[in-house]
Amino acid sequence: MQDFISSTRRNLLKSLAATSLLAASPSLFARTLADNQNNILTEGWFSAQGSTSDLYGFAGQYRKKNHSNSKNYFSGLMGFRGHGGTQHPIDRNRILLFGRRPSTESVEIDLQTGQVSRHFSSGKNRHFFGHGAFSLDGKYLFTSEADLQTNVGKIGIRDAKTYQKLGEFDTYGVGPHQLCVMLDGKNIVVANGGILTRPETGRKQLNLDIMQSNLSYVDIESGDLIEQVGVAESKASIRHIDVAEDGSVAIAMQMQRQACKHQDIVALTAIHKSGQPIRLLSQPEMLIEQMNDYVGSVAIHPTSRIAGFTSPRGNVVGFWDIDTGEYKGYHALRDVCGIATQIEQSSFVITNSNGLVKTLDAHSLVEKTQLRKHYPQYHWDNHMISIKKS
Repeated sequence: MQDFISSTRRNLLKSLAATSLLAASPSLFARTLADNQNNILTEGWFSAQGSTSDLYGFAGQYRKKNHSNSKNYFSGLMGFRGHGGTQHPIDRNRILLFGRRPSTESVEIDLQTGQVSRHFSSGKNRHFFGHGAFSLDGKYLFTSEADLQTNVGKIGIRDAKTYQKLGEFDTYGVGPHQLCVMLDGKNIVVANGGILTRPETGRKQLNLDIMQSNLSYVDIESGDLIEQVGVAESKASIRHIDVAEDGSVAIAMQMQRQACKHQDIVALTAIHKSGQPIRLLSQPEMLIEQMNDYVGSVAIHPTSRIAGFTSPRGNVVGFWDIDTGEYKGYHALRDVCGIATQIEQSSFVITNSNGLVKTLDAHSLVEKTQLRKHYPQYHWDNHMISIKKS
């Protein structure tokens, strides 16, 4: 990666606008998070939240080292609606939150202070799709973007300290949404949703008649397409993904029913392993139908090897074994969308827009009711991320 950046940076910086770096908003409210010997974040979760433009922000929870039962909460405002987030793999105090598509804004949040420490933008003729990921060594940030001149998807490459743009790769599709760095550090897997949107028309979908989504694996050094797969249903948009330690990818899709010429039940949860076709998780059909054409988020628990898929329209979370494809169960929760894993607690954590936080055992899927929390002041948004500090 270093050779690629060194050889191309001069030309790229001439042709691409540098990222805008703005001071944190003085209207931000946050609790101070001390970081001393007995007060170090070990594990927690983080999410965008807010129901109106004046309340859009973030909130999260962490646990203290040597205080296993001590939970601390932090929150702040940022002036735009957030979507997905990511934590720096080395400097765990840095979390990024990306604007909901199509947005040009993103922020960095400092876990030591609980405050927004930096703003940065997508730059000229680009917009974000709400997701990003750091390289495993923490030197680079990769973001899913659109080229507004050609309407094709791009993976933006940024310096992970300054967020200045260094270059970009093709995503080999339209409407890239979530992307992940594979755990071998060699490839980026990106969900090309296939749907064209532009900032001037908001979230209006402009190409439903010809849309085609795919899952693409892109070489992190060269930008070459390594592998690309899709599903038979052209109106199923591949949007969200998570990657297991062995490289298995869990896939969450959203059906564009208004552009479809049939009313068949379509499976929108799937698993992919390199070199194989996508394996749809089509049973039980009753649960697939309950999901009402929409799966909003996905997370794989690394020890149970179970993937949880949330459906806010169906008010349900479905769980499948990623190795066998076996259906493991469901949990009902109104307007549920956020899902994250907790390794120390061997749990899934799920949230909804009414401020509920539930914790489920990652193996039995039974709720740990003693850990249930309700924050009526918070309206949890689409995604959660797990946060930790070594």
